[in-house]
Amino acid sequence: LPPRRGRRGSLSRLVSARGARARPRACACAAMKVKGKAPPAGEPGSLSLCMECAEDLWHAYNLIAAGDRVRASTVRKVVRAARDEGGKSQTDRVKLKLQVAVEEVDYDGVAETLRVRGKNLTECEHVRLGSYHTLELDARREFQLCKEEWDSVCVERVKNAADPTRSADLAAGMVS
Repeated sequence: LPPRRGRRGSLSRLVSARGARARPRACACAAMKVKGKAPPAGEPGSLSLCMECAEDLWHAYNLIAAGDRVRASTVRKVVRAARDEGGKSQTDRVKLKLQVAVEEVDYDGVAETLRVRGKNLTECEHVRLGSYHTLELDARREFQLCKEEWDSVCVERVKNAADPTRSADLAAGMVS
């Protein structure tokens, strides 16, 4: 199947003449880490994934769709105190684990990150329920992907991304 079209983001170096996204060059890293087993096609379920390189970001970009839920660690600026005498508010950066209902996914090939934007589904003292938040996913950052229904293409993509032989650049054979 061809990659999805119509996404926004920094894809200038990945866009071919036809307008479809091309796959990033294979990387010499380990395969994507998958905790648990992919749910059967047609079933709801969730998986914990950890991307190892740019190719894994590409797989994750094609796995995450609007309507899915993504849970990951993030940093949010929180206003600690009201404005002081100088007119400045004091803010702290707080590390949180949030789950968002995905509305938009952007792939930035230059920074090698995925930006997943959606409404917050986690009740938290620092982030209101239903407020918008953007999760930035990059290499070696674990996240959980929940789908209402896993289709066969997504299940196969997870299996391929987790298979270390699929990303191997060199194969050696020994004949005796």
